Amino acid sequence: MEIIKKDIQLCSKCDNYRGIVEERYNGKVPVHCACDLELERINYGKWRSPCMISPNGDKLWWTPISEHKHADGRWYHTASFAGPKLNRK
Repeated sequence: MEIIKKDIQLCSKCDNYRGIVEERYNGKVPVHCACDLELERINYGKWRSPCMISPNGDKLWWTPISEHKHADGRWYHTASFAGPKLNRK
């Protein structure tokens, strides 16, 4: 994964990241905090793909249902425990 830009903030309710990252091969990808995940579930019955989640504040993870594209142009599924760690300051 190669993040080009990020527009993320800490949610005031759950203290996890939310917003959007621009990833080189997947374009703009939403980042859902715990509050956003609940809204996605209510509105759509599931999390839309591709998306990332921030379940513990300092990491962004591809969701377990998310398929995403790599540099070789192929689509991959990454397990929910994989993702980049951000430096929280």
